[in-house]
Amino acid sequence: MLECLEYSTTPKILNIEWIDDCNYKLLAENTRGTLDSISVEMNEAGGVLTELVKIKGRCFYYRTTNTFRGEKFITTGKLCKI
Repeated sequence: MLECLEYSTTPKILNIEWIDDCNYKLLAENTRGTLDSISVEMNEAGGVLTELVKIKGRCFYYRTTNTFRGEKFITTGKLCKI
C-alpha cells in the first residue's frame, strides 16, 4: 500500500552533531517551538546519520541512514564542487 505523507514545506532548522571526522547526525531543532510529527519521529529515531564514504577529485560520496515508522532507509549520493 502506498502511503502519501503531508510534509510541511516550512523550512526546518537542523542541528549537526559530528560523531567523528567522517560521520554526523542531523536532529531537528526543538528549542524554538513545536516540531511537526515527522521531525519528532526523526529525533526519536536518533536523527539522520550521514557517513562521508570517500573523496575523489572534487566530489565526496556519502551514505545517509534514517528510520521512519520502524523502517530503515539508506540513501547514497555524491556532491561535487563546480
